[in-house]
Amino acid sequence: CYMLSMLAPERVVCGLDYDEDKISLANHCFLRKANISFLHADMVTCQMPQSDVFLFNDSLHYVCEASQKIVLEHCLENLNPGGMLIVRDGDATNDNEQRHIEETEVWSTKIIGFNKTVEELTFLTKDWMKDFANEHNLEIKIKKCDEKTSETLYILRRKR
Repeated sequence: CYMLSMLAPERVVCGLDYDEDKISLANHCFLRKANISFLHADMVTCQMPQSDVFLFNDSLHYVCEASQKIVLEHCLENLNPGGMLIVRDGDATNDNEQRHIEETEVWSTKIIGFNKTVEELTFLTKDWMKDFANEHNLEIKIKKCDEKTSETLYILRRKR
């Protein structure tokens, strides 16, 4: 969030996280300016604000598939004309590449406890994202982020 706000000072950025400690830390950073805010909330149940962009950076896998769909649909309901949904997450299609991400998440959630979750990790697939895009009349661009993991970037916009 801080990087996005620094790259474009006119941009208004709101970060949302389930972890109250992370939100407290972010809210007290010396870099914080008027164009950035942080909210402690559950992405499944919170009311999404009207926005030009919704960005999910390695976060959707913390909720089940049904909740992932609910979250993305709530975003679509509050997406400004011309806006987009950007999702960066692992693609569970490739077991070998996905294994690295899943191992990292086990360390992060169960061993170290850096990230908090109450549900089992549920990674989406490229086909699931394509089906979601088709079901909601969205254009989708898919880009693999690196060669060693299944990290994938999905950019969704309403068809014109």
